[in-house]
Amino acid sequence: MSAWISSNLDHCLALAILMARGADILSTYLVTPHLELETNGLARRMGWGFAVVTLPVCLVPYFHVGVGLACLVFFLLVAGGNFKGVWLARSIGESRYLDLLREAVRQGRERDFAVAISGHVLMFVALGMLLLLLHGDTYGWTAYAAQGFFLYAFAVLFHTCLFYRRLRKAVAPAR
Repeated sequence: MSAWISSNLDHCLALAILMARGADILSTYLVTPHLELETNGLARRMGWGFAVVTLPVCLVPYFHVGVGLACLVFFLLVAGGNFKGVWLARSIGESRYLDLLREAVRQGRERDFAVAISGHVLMFVALGMLLLLLHGDTYGWTAYAAQGFFLYAFAVLFHTCLFYRRLRKAVAPAR
């Protein structure tokens, strides 16, 4: 089986990325069917058509299998992060969940948000660094997996901070 996977690695990675991207799309839909909670501003503006437009990312391994592995790690982490919000969003509803977040932003402190997002992101950066340090090869499979962790950390930091800023604007008193 291992020999078959090795000789068909590009196909296996393409299928795995398609499944991971599908899990990302499904988990996003389960949390936020109207995309009210979507942190990616472009995806929120484009709507569900954005999901369809991004499906060809599964073709990346045909151009570079290492980058394909990084994409796979990234989409698995994104889907996993989304799935953790499914229960709450489905229990209280998308709009109420958004109201809850707005209330937290209204009553909370920016410093607490900064600590939370920094800690979350730093754990994934640390995992990526650990992979690089243990393996030592900056161009091997482990390095590409580490890049997936770094990509996820950057995306979470970038999109979550923009989402937080959008929430702050929404709850700011009118001047």
